[in-house]
Amino acid sequence: MTAAHELPIYSREEVALHTAKSDAWVIIRDKVYNVTNWLDKHPGGVSLILNLAGKDCSVEFNSFHLNPNYDRLKPYLIGQLPAAQWHKDTQLGKDLKALFEELKNLKAFESDYWLYIKLASIISSLFVASIFFLHFSSSYWSLCLSAMFLGLFWQQLAFVGHDLGHHAVTHNKKKDETLGYIFGNFLQGISVAWWRHSHNTHHTLTNSINHDPDIQHLPVLAVSKSYFNNIFSTYYHRVLKFDRIAHLFVSIQHYMFFPIMGLARFNLYAQSFIFNLIGVGASSKGKQAELFSLLGFWTWFLLLLMYISSTLSYSHAIIFLFLSHATAGLVHIQICISHFSMETYMGVPQSNYENDGYFLSQLMTTMNVDCPPWMDLFHGGLQFQIEHHIFPHLTRSKLRYVQGRLQSLCKKHGLPHHSKPFFGAVLAVVEKLHETSKELKLSNMIWDGMNLVG
Repeated sequence: MTAAHELPIYSREEVALHTAKSDAWVIIRDKVYNVTNWLDKHPGGVSLILNLAGKDCSVEFNSFHLNPNYDRLKPYLIGQLPAAQWHKDTQLGKDLKALFEELKNLKAFESDYWLYIKLASIISSLFVASIFFLHFSSSYWSLCLSAMFLGLFWQQLAFVGHDLGHHAVTHNKKKDETLGYIFGNFLQGISVAWWRHSHNTHHTLTNSINHDPDIQHLPVLAVSKSYFNNIFSTYYHRVLKFDRIAHLFVSIQHYMFFPIMGLARFNLYAQSFIFNLIGVGASSKGKQAELFSLLGFWTWFLLLLMYISSTLSYSHAIIFLFLSHATAGLVHIQICISHFSMETYMGVPQSNYENDGYFLSQLMTTMNVDCPPWMDLFHGGLQFQIEHHIFPHLTRSKLRYVQGRLQSLCKKHGLPHHSKPFFGAVLAVVEKLHETSKELKLSNMIWDGMNLVG
C-alpha cells in the first residue's frame, strides 16, 4: 500500500462517473475506494452501496458503522480527493459530531439489558394470555381475545426484532443476528436477513421514489404521483408497473389503507421466502439458518391453527388467523406514519442538498409521534423515528433524551423537526393517500381531454 501522499488524485467529478455494478467507486473521508469487488460481500446488501456509487458516503458509512473499521477498507483504497475538494464541516455538521460524542460519553450506544428483561416479561405475558383465552372458553369472544393477544405479542416482538436488526440490543453483531433468528424468524415468521437488506436501503435512501422499498407498494398503494409513470425500482430490479389493477387500488387507497395494513403481514411472509429461496439471500451463508427458523415458525403456527380447527371449528381457526394478523397490523401503521405523509424524492435524497444532505433529507422525510412516556411501550421506539434515523444504533431507552437534544439543535439552525400525535399522524397518511388518488383522477381528466382534442 502506498503512502497517503502518493495516492492518485481523483476529483469528485471523476468519481461520479463510476456508478455501475462492474465499476463502483465511493468517497469516504476524502479517500476514494473502488468497492466493485466488495458489493456482493457487503452484509447490508448490494443495492445499498450501489445506489451511493460515485458519491461521498462518509456520513452514511459512519451512521451504519458505530465503530468503523477503516483498516477493512484499505484493500479497496485507490486514491484521494484533491485538497481543494476535501470535506469541510459546516457549523451544523460540527454540532452533529459534538452531539454524537456527547451521546457516546453518556453510553447511549451501550446495551440496556434491564429494558429487555422488562420487555421479555411483558411479551411473554401477552403470549401466555393468548394461550389462556384459547383454553378458557369455546366462545367467539374468548377466541377473539386470544387472537388479539397473539397479534400484540407479534407487534411487540417486531420492535425487539427491529432493535436486533440494528444491533442495538447486545451491540454485538453476531449475537444480535443469532437472536434475530429466534425473535424474528422463529417467533414471527419474518426473515431477519430480508428485513436487514430492505431496511438498510430504506434508512440510507429514505423516501426515494425509485430506491426506497418502504414506499414502493404498487399495485396497492402510491404515496406520489410519480408512481403513475412506471418507475424502475433499483431495489426490486424491475419496473413497478402502473397497470389497471394499480389504477383501481390507488383510486381508492385512502379507503383501503386500514384493510391493507391488516393483511400486510402476509406479504412479509412471502417476501421472506422469496428473498431466501430465489432472491439475494439465496446465496448467503446464513440461508440454511434462515429457512430452518422460518419453517420452525410455520410448524408451530400451523399446529396452533390445526388445534383450533379440531377442538372448535374451521371458522374459529380462520377468525383467529385473520384477527391475530389484523391486530399485528398495528405495527405496519406505526411504520407508515413515520414516512408516508412526508417529502419524497427522485434518486438519492441527500443529493438535493449542498451540505449535510443525509441529515437534512432525514428531517424532511421522517416524522415523530408525540406521546407521553407511559405510551413508549406501545410505540416500541418508532415514535422517535427522526432520532433513530440519525443515530441508528441508539439504545431504545435513550431515544427520548436524544429527542430533546436534537430538537434543540434543529431550533438553533432553524430546521424543522416534524411530529404529530398518533391519530394526527395516521390522518396525515390517509390525507396524503387521498391527495395522490386525486392526482390520478386529475391526470385521467387531462389525458381524456387531450384525446378529445385529438
